[in-house]
Amino acid sequence: MANKSTKHFNHQRFTAMIQIPLVVWFIISVVRLIGASWTEFTAWAGEPLTALLLVIFILSIFYHMRLGMDEVIEDYIHKPAARSRLLMLNKVFAVILGFTALFSVIVITLNGTH
Repeated sequence: MANKSTKHFNHQRFTAMIQIPLVVWFIISVVRLIGASWTEFTAWAGEPLTALLLVIFILSIFYHMRLGMDEVIEDYIHKPAARSRLLMLNKVFAVILGFTALFSVIVITLNGTH
């Protein structure tokens, strides 16, 4: 049990550390894009480096979100059956949202400014 908790803790801290520079980059980028057209936005999002950073950002955010919600569920849901179902729903929810966001980045990257 301690090994699982340590692994969970390390993953949560690692994703948080990854997100610090990515959040700064993302906020600066969004501020620069205020008033931009759809074409300018898709041109920005379709650049290879931007797409790569967006993918890393999306993966770290949804994984971090899932880890945090797992911790809340494990701490506050005391019925084992309900806890198990909520943990599974949390995992499914994070995967669906993460893949939806990744799919959006892929579509923008492959379609360019069309």
